Amino acid sequence: FLTGIEQSRLITYAHDKITGKLLWKSLTPEVELERVHEASSHAAPTPVVDKDRLYVYFGSYGLLCYDHAGKLLWQCQLPVPRTLYGTSSSPIAFGDLILLVLDDDHNLPNSRLSRSKILAVHKATGKIAWQTPRKSKRLTYSTPIPYKASGRDEELIFTNWTHGITGIDPKTGKVKWENVVFNLSSPERAIGSPIVAGDLVIGTCGFVTKLKHVVAIRPKGNQMEEVWRIEK
Repeated sequence: FLTGIEQSRLITYAHDKITGKLLWKSLTPEVELERVHEASSHAAPTPVVDKDRLYVYFGSYGLLCYDHAGKLLWQCQLPVPRTLYGTSSSPIAFGDLILLVLDDDHNLPNSRLSRSKILAVHKATGKIAWQTPRKSKRLTYSTPIPYKASGRDEELIFTNWTHGITGIDPKTGKVKWENVVFNLSSPERAIGSPIVAGDLVIGTCGFVTKLKHVVAIRPKGNQMEEVWRIEK
């Protein structure tokens, strides 16, 4: 399953993985396309698939759900994030939910208030299960990851310049802990996704001409503590 764009139309494709033959393709309704960097694409987010359905996110449109044969099951049109370079954070699956980070650049002209949020929708219907507002000041390009520490329930880990590294309850969207570990004195972006190494959660953030950070944290009680960092 792939996504792409043809003549200003956003498209989802299914190919036979043995032969490469195109099995089906589906176009979204015509929409005004978001602004993207010349080296990027309007179809940068990666789809997520389970045994029954395919879930696709386009920043210019929103979420769409197909069965494996290409039948559109539901669609959830969403506001286009305000961004200089285009959307790239991908949806992820957790239980019966699809979760998506909708951070935006609220420091752009005419965007005084942050519309940033984490969104969860029901896999079966596309109806919103919960929304968690964010105070993000820069668009996040990274995709969240699941994390399971010993003696704790599973969490979802998010990186963002403003919020740092955040753990949420994926069932409810409640923020369980948040470590503001990046430099807030000058604008940065979280681009690469966090990773897990043993019990460590490692997140990155930075900016081209300024500091770059790699920060490792680990569980301490119900919270997390910083273990080490690399800055350049």
